[in-house]
Amino acid sequence: MFRMSALTLLVLMLAGCDLPAVSGNSATDAGQTGEVTGGPASGQETGETGSSQPVCEPTEAEQAMLDAVNAARAQARVCGDDAFTATQSLTFNCALRDAARAHSRDMRDHNFFSHTGSDGLRVSDRVSAQGYDWRSVGENIAAGYPDLQAVMRGWLDSPGHCANIMSPAYTEMGSAFEPGNDFSDYGTYWTQVFAAPGQSGR
Repeated sequence: MFRMSALTLLVLMLAGCDLPAVSGNSATDAGQTGEVTGGPASGQETGETGSSQPVCEPTEAEQAMLDAVNAARAQARVCGDDAFTATQSLTFNCALRDAARAHSRDMRDHNFFSHTGSDGLRVSDRVSAQGYDWRSVGENIAAGYPDLQAVMRGWLDSPGHCANIMSPAYTEMGSAFEPGNDFSDYGTYWTQVFAAPGQSGR
């Protein structure tokens, strides 16, 4: 089966799949944006009330992703037209990890590449389904990248993905990596989910 390499961030945008490409989605109380095609973009949503799930222990791979994200956040950087100062480290959250894992598996098992799941749900829906009440939420996805260093490089080189990684609106994250199978177009499926528990309401 032909395997392509693609990268995407969730900011309600879907880019092409033939070459490494990016798309991203984030949600805060700035309001929802529509879907954009053809390049990186970012969207935002309002949050639900409540607090986050208890912090849990990440696996070695999940800790490596958390460390890479926190190393990026520890340095000031420019993401497209937006400049970010160094910001606080994120903590790992199992509910966010479970939402990320479910989406990576969904993309692999149903052979698609999008921020919208095979069931029509978005990252905000997937996070809420895990029992996480959020004020802001965002997601980065990638497919076909062979390792953590490559996928992080791709995300940080994309303004929208980079902005999700650097956003001070987020305090917690979860991530997942799933290998492809004989029926999937991509050899790897990556998902990062960022969030902050909230009181703002929808």
